[in-house]
Amino acid sequence: MKHLLKILIIMILTSISCTNSKNNTENTMDENVIRVASPGMHIMFSKANSEGKLEGYDIDVWEEIGRRLGKKIEWTQISMEGAFGSLESGKVDTVTQQISITPSRFEKYIFSEPYFLSPYKFFVASTNDSINKLEDMYGKKLGFHTGSYAHEYMKALDPEGKIEIVSFSPDSVATVPINVANGKIDAALEAVIIFPNLKESTGLDIKMVGDVVFTEVNAFPFRKDEKGKKLCDEVSKTIIEMREDGTLEKLAIKWFGYNPMEGLDVNAELEKLLSTF
Repeated sequence: MKHLLKILIIMILTSISCTNSKNNTENTMDENVIRVASPGMHIMFSKANSEGKLEGYDIDVWEEIGRRLGKKIEWTQISMEGAFGSLESGKVDTVTQQISITPSRFEKYIFSEPYFLSPYKFFVASTNDSINKLEDMYGKKLGFHTGSYAHEYMKALDPEGKIEIVSFSPDSVATVPINVANGKIDAALEAVIIFPNLKESTGLDIKMVGDVVFTEVNAFPFRKDEKGKKLCDEVSKTIIEMREDGTLEKLAIKWFGYNPMEGLDVNAELEKLLSTF
């Protein structure tokens, strides 16, 4: 009986030792891996190519972050909703695809140092010369797709709701520029950097007009826990280094042909954005 009890104790201790060894190995592996989720549906930023491999500005930024931190980037391609769900559940460490800081996201996540700034303007039918600034849209129709972060920006810029928002479901978002061109809605918003591709790919008779309506501040979201904050701090420090040594500009020129952030001040744009929350 004593002999049997001794064997059982040895088996339990061995099991605990193996489990601890496995957990320590997994923790070490986790520390050397950054799990990044992306829908891979955004041209020039994060898009799956014909071979199914993610490529774009965001992808190159993350691979460089990984290289500098000595960590492997583990990619997961998933819908935006699923990506944020995976972040919240701890299945991934962050999400990328030109993620914009918005009031609702700012409440839920810790954001890294911004890595990209993207000015937005109105675009209208080429025959429309009546819109050049925000106030020109009062009493007129502005098209968005449902769930767009731009809703939050416009709510802050137009708190009295003087602009009529016309929402389009995600599966019909491609019809927004068509509705602008045929006059069913007066205008829509698009990133200055994306508009030339939109105009060329659709062949529509549309134009971008007026002043910058808002500047999208892009950063990487992390969970509000100890691990999320630690990783966010490491990534933020690396982004600052990449900005100061010209790496972000070099990658921007590679993917966009020029640096869209030239002349823009990251801190000023972030402060301006946060003041609207």
